[in-house]
Amino acid sequence: MSNSGESNQCTHRPKEHDTPVPFQLDEETATFVDEEDDSVDSVDSVTEKSTLWHRLCARVIQQGPAVYLTHFMMAQNFKVVFASVSWYFFCLKTGMSPLFPGQWKPYVAIFAACMAVDMYITPVRLAFAIGHAPKMDRFMLFLKGKLYDSKAIAAVLVWVGIVVLNLGLLVVGIALASLLAGVPIFEPG
Repeated sequence: MSNSGESNQCTHRPKEHDTPVPFQLDEETATFVDEEDDSVDSVDSVTEKSTLWHRLCARVIQQGPAVYLTHFMMAQNFKVVFASVSWYFFCLKTGMSPLFPGQWKPYVAIFAACMAVDMYITPVRLAFAIGHAPKMDRFMLFLKGKLYDSKAIAAVLVWVGIVVLNLGLLVVGIALASLLAGVPIFEPG
């Protein structure tokens, strides 16, 4: 590496043997640009031949991290609800907490059955996340303006907040499930 006045900018040029990229992302308009036919597939100009999945992907890319954070929040909320509901039904069925010795594996089986239902809810959750992403984006811009001058830091703070909030909701959900089932969380004695 020489310091003879050369710039530190990337000068990589694609070679003929480099793998071609089938599309590029136009960063200004957040749309896909196909280099072969010079057409643009934006959310508004998706053709009828496109599947719902392609339209969802285009919308996710257009809205960026707000969709991811909204979907992440909703997915974690569903997991908390399913964990609490499966805890309640396990306590009703066995009369014991899943934390009692030898009870964890049967509880995980009930929780896995609940998570199988979650698989069918995922597309609805993604569509809901796309619809509510502008609210998350406004919240991240609010954090950006109040706390830091970086949207990336605001996104990380929102992610950490979602994790902490859902851990708290999990504790409350398990305590409520145990209370309603009349079973102590921890083994007495």
